[in-house]
Amino acid sequence: MSAPRPIFTHGSGGDHRLWSLQTARLPGSVALDLPGHGEGAPATHIDALAAAVGAALEDVPGPRALVGHSLGGAVALELAIVRPELVDGLVIISSAGRLGIPDATVTRAAEDFAAERERLVAGSFADPAAPMARRARQALDAGGSRVLLADYAACRSVALLGRLDA
Repeated sequence: MSAPRPIFTHGSGGDHRLWSLQTARLPGSVALDLPGHGEGAPATHIDALAAAVGAALEDVPGPRALVGHSLGGAVALELAIVRPELVDGLVIISSAGRLGIPDATVTRAAEDFAAERERLVAGSFADPAAPMARRARQALDAGGSRVLLADYAACRSVALLGRLDA
């Protein structure tokens, strides 16, 4: 068996651009956009996100290692549970079996998207002026509050505790 193909999935508000350094260095790797991050309507539930990623992976030759950050990590875990034939390995970054999003965070995203964008970038990058931080802002701006709020709703729907042993 050859090494698994890395399949990268971004976190809330992100898109495939956030994995550009990895895909440039790992031949055959794929960076996916979750629904609404580029095309289509955003999904507000982990089940819908996992179904969309699963459908995308059906055409990607295996073996596959899902690499997910935050919401993308929860999607990878959900997919491994419901469609294990599509997942040969997992790399989970800053994710969990439950992703609680405080009400204040949702309110900020709805009422002051720029402030929530900057909070996310500041919490994710040591240098907020770094090229990857700029890409994160571009991804967040491309989707706007509509996509970020859908992602936060999907985070709130994550209920993997007690299912991870599957």
